[in-house]
Amino acid sequence: PAPAPVALDDPASASPAHSSANSFRSSITASLRAGAMLWPALVLLFSSAAPSAEDALSSYQYGVWLEQTCFPQYLSIATEATGLAVGLVYFFLFHNWSGKRVIALFAVSGLLAAATNLLWWPWVSGNIASPSDPSYFAYAVFATVAQEAALQLLLITSLVVATLASPRDYRSTFTYALYLSFLDIGDSVSGWVSAAITSRLGITLVDYSALPSLLFIAAGGLAAAMAAAPLLTFARLHGLPSKPLP
Repeated sequence: PAPAPVALDDPASASPAHSSANSFRSSITASLRAGAMLWPALVLLFSSAAPSAEDALSSYQYGVWLEQTCFPQYLSIATEATGLAVGLVYFFLFHNWSGKRVIALFAVSGLLAAATNLLWWPWVSGNIASPSDPSYFAYAVFATVAQEAALQLLLITSLVVATLASPRDYRSTFTYALYLSFLDIGDSVSGWVSAAITSRLGITLVDYSALPSLLFIAAGGLAAAMAAAPLLTFARLHGLPSKPLP
């Protein structure tokens, strides 16, 4: 009689090399999941530690509008209004998101925040209009609103990640505070790194010729930091509790 067919997914029929590869993948996955509470801390640290062009760009704006000192203040008002609007939008559209959807939103918002740095490149390069032209200020408002929207979304999503990654027991408060500490540490690192890069590029209060390069570095740095976002899939992102914690 003909031999009985062997199922392809039968463990006994698997070759030693295939079994070894599966065992290796399983051990790697298990090792990554063993550090479930570590990955959110590292991802939040990396995302907030990316270099920034914010300080140099702000100084440049004040330098451009020496005779229109109210213009930078208008941009500040636009920034605050945008942050409030994004917070409301998140509440109405994404407040019940958790798990992989939050991870995806975190990664997308980080990439958008990185890309919005490049919106300032034509503006600081003089390719938009002269500072006395109304379109120059209008473009600055547009770039400010777009960048703040992406940054605020990234910040809110970071806080949500910290919340969902905190265990639902007596450790929740401590763990959440620890994750926020990593965000603060990242902000400090970002300031140190940005200052060093700014100095290295030769950007001063009277010379902003290298500011476009700083914008590209800031965009690339944040985009590279978002490469760590997939590590969140190995974290235990708990769903939002249906009732207050005891």
